[in-house]
Amino acid sequence: YQRRVRGRKSEKMPTQLGTLREDELASLEKASADQHKHQRLATEDVELDDESLELRRHPVQKLDLDSDGQIWFAKYSSVAWIGAVVLGCTCILLLGLVIHFADSGGCDENPPVASLAPTPSPWKRPKNVIFMLSDGFGPASLTMARVFKNQGMLATAGERGAAMSSLNLDTIHSGHSRTYSANSFVTDSAAGATAYSCGQKTNNYQIGTDVNGNACATLLEVAKNKGMKTGMAVTSSVTDASPASFSSHVLYRNCQKDIAVQQANTRMADVMLGGGKGWYDDDMISNFTSVPGNHSLDGTFCRNKACMEGVDSVPFLGLFAEKNMAWEIDRSNNASIAAVQPSLTEMATKAVELLSADNSDGFFLFVEGSKIDKAAHPNDVASHLREILEYDNAVGAMKEWAEQDGETLIVSTSDHETGGVTLARGTMYNKDNSTAGTEAVIRVESFLNSPETPFNYAYAWYPDQLNNVTKSAELMARDAFDTVGQPWSTVVSDEVVRTQLILEAAEQVRAHSGYVLLDDEKELIEKAILTDVDSHSAHLYALRKSLGSCISRRAHIGWTTWGHTGVDVNLYSYGPGSEKLRGSMENSQVGNVIAELLDMDLAAETAKWSSDGQFHHPGASGGYSVPWPDTDLPKQAKGQPNCNSEF
Repeated sequence: YQRRVRGRKSEKMPTQLGTLREDELASLEKASADQHKHQRLATEDVELDDESLELRRHPVQKLDLDSDGQIWFAKYSSVAWIGAVVLGCTCILLLGLVIHFADSGGCDENPPVASLAPTPSPWKRPKNVIFMLSDGFGPASLTMARVFKNQGMLATAGERGAAMSSLNLDTIHSGHSRTYSANSFVTDSAAGATAYSCGQKTNNYQIGTDVNGNACATLLEVAKNKGMKTGMAVTSSVTDASPASFSSHVLYRNCQKDIAVQQANTRMADVMLGGGKGWYDDDMISNFTSVPGNHSLDGTFCRNKACMEGVDSVPFLGLFAEKNMAWEIDRSNNASIAAVQPSLTEMATKAVELLSADNSDGFFLFVEGSKIDKAAHPNDVASHLREILEYDNAVGAMKEWAEQDGETLIVSTSDHETGGVTLARGTMYNKDNSTAGTEAVIRVESFLNSPETPFNYAYAWYPDQLNNVTKSAELMARDAFDTVGQPWSTVVSDEVVRTQLILEAAEQVRAHSGYVLLDDEKELIEKAILTDVDSHSAHLYALRKSLGSCISRRAHIGWTTWGHTGVDVNLYSYGPGSEKLRGSMENSQVGNVIAELLDMDLAAETAKWSSDGQFHHPGASGGYSVPWPDTDLPKQAKGQPNCNSEF
């Protein structure tokens, strides 16, 4: 009503309005409409709605239109309405964008949680992917490594702004991965790695196959067939469960000869570095490094670090040990080992150098810190720690390269946690107050089976106790046994020889850690020696576990198992596309997101490659294919026809 009256410039506007009758209001509105039906004023492009009109039909308070506020309102009310509409639309648009980008982080059933790592902007697909796997590496072990590097921090922890320096992994932490397999809440490495490589969960022990035993296309294979270069760099044998899950397909992970044959004949990797020479004969090496139709481009095979450093083209096969490569704690403290075997960082850096050279189509590289897991199994805490620190160095090197490149996505995660690491441990005191030591025989105890034993739980663990450990438990055990020079049957049956081995083991610990073993720790070593096992390797493994327990005890680090656990593991991502890897994700979901970022469909590729019960690699020489048995696969496969598991 006020706007309509405002347009009557030739008529004096009343300054006081009393109560209007309905007929008066209607008459005034009609007169105003007739007078201005041909005018379109800029300030009259919004019509009164029914609700506003209804308000004017009821008694109103006296209104002073001569006041500054009312004059402003009379003049600019339509502008205010337009501003309110624009502001409302803007808010709705922003809300829609927030919801859209939140949903884009993963599958509908697993919406992502808050982002922890920096997000590249603007979003784009990566040209290259470096997928890094820290086998057996859980959140507690990450904390252990960080505290070890910052162990002098406690002296200044109370100072304002004091904070531990971060690991390379800390700077790209983005979420966590759920590790369970298709048939167990505790996965093994085969099923865990296959979930990432094929984008689907499978049964424990199976390599590159689904729950029914059918082969599934892997990220590395599909990348190769898209024209990308591909590679692997690992510290285990290249035929071990994790690298095998990206490059082969078998029903049982211990079929390592079959895995090696597939790797050599399909040549899905342009670069393959690690251990495992014992699984490769000369013909297989030739198959891997040859270039059919143009042998002038044949690649290189290396057995040592110096040879690797001179390689400048692909294909390239580097096998630096018969089985697994040496422990980092031994390699870094032994110049003769370091001269032959490169570190994980050196292998990964070389692989990136070769795969990125003269390459417009991008590359996919699999990097694994394999022996993080293998140290945790016997509870060898010092070796476990050094493997983690070297893996973190490799992450730093890859991140530095990706920062300069600008087109590379780095993803790091684990297949599972191993050992059930705890930073601090309760001690079960010897109830007889024996002078042999402050702790009972080192094993997991409970209140139920030892209710009379006092229990202590100090709020402490001691990273400094690991500073002077310079040798793996495996090498300590082996060197002690070799010094005695007697077969295990004699060691077990002859008390004098057995005592000699105990003393040699204790001397190895003293020489390479500074610890003097207590009597109850020597008792533990003897129990390990007398373990009822048949093979040489099993006896040595039992001895390793006892030495690992003694060293862990000094650092006050506890373990719950010599196997895997079912906890979630950390997820890390950096580079273009990393914003899609956020929050709590299934391990299989991680694989599918990487495939999506590379414009791949793993399920479609699997269907395309499969026919007549066989899995055909399009890029393989001679149409090589992998046959599968007709019988139903048991839920937990224990073998495969013609499985070659020994060399």
